[in-house]
Amino acid sequence: SKGNVVTPTSLIEEKGSDIVRYWASTSHLGADTAYSEDVFKIGQKLITKLFNAAKFVEFVSKNADYDLNAQSFEALIEETSSNKTKITQAADLWILSKLHLAVNQATQAFDKFEYARAREKIEEFFWKDFCDNYLEIIKVRAYGLKAEKLANAGLSAAQKQEIINKQNSCLKTLQICLDVLLKAFAPFVPHICEEIYHSVFTKAAAEQISIHARNNWPKADKIIFNQQFHDIGEAALAIIFEVRKFKSDNNLSMKTTIANLEISNKVDLTLILEDLENVCNAAKISFAIGEMQVEIKI
Repeated sequence: SKGNVVTPTSLIEEKGSDIVRYWASTSHLGADTAYSEDVFKIGQKLITKLFNAAKFVEFVSKNADYDLNAQSFEALIEETSSNKTKITQAADLWILSKLHLAVNQATQAFDKFEYARAREKIEEFFWKDFCDNYLEIIKVRAYGLKAEKLANAGLSAAQKQEIINKQNSCLKTLQICLDVLLKAFAPFVPHICEEIYHSVFTKAAAEQISIHARNNWPKADKIIFNQQFHDIGEAALAIIFEVRKFKSDNNLSMKTTIANLEISNKVDLTLILEDLENVCNAAKISFAIGEMQVEIKI
């Protein structure tokens, strides 16, 4: 009667249904949710980032002639849980382990009807682990032989095949992550997830008709978890943070080459060496076992 009520219909017309649904998903069980333009903006950023992340996965896959529809998600998941897996790189096994944890936590929250917490767990993984870190860590490897740093490298046939194998490990991981993320975000931003799913995973979408088909919520126990590679990835992130901080504090571009990066850590990081060199843009990295310490030389 006071004229200060905002109706859902007008909000949907102004903001879009996915953004309004995102805002509604911030409501915790038993608590009211206030109207917030800031939350609407966060929802819009999420939708844009999800779209751009999918475009990146599509681009690097096409660039490598990797068919995202050649192998079903179920077959790929089965492959990763067997000795036949072609996902071999530490960073890939780290992000899958983080995905396992995120889906498990979100599922537990849904079981308790805490849908806001479920969204928070998936969103935290998407922004922090997948976009801010994993995509940056594997960006060079995702381009394989077409990576700029390999131009005129004069590689042997064996070296080229090794690069292709490592690239395929990354592309398979990207396929799994994108598929799971779309299904996990679908209850919260259904329309953009449906659109991306039909655009990227055309074969599965045709068979299932909709991403919202019954039993499409991802299952954590189907996603590989490896404690060793989880720990390697977490230790590597601490190194990457120190390098980024050093460059930022010294007003250096993130692309600035580091002549020598000396790392002391209790975790053996040799299995993630190449990805560390790429993301830190380090010409040389040396390791020692001990308390966490990083020495950077330009």
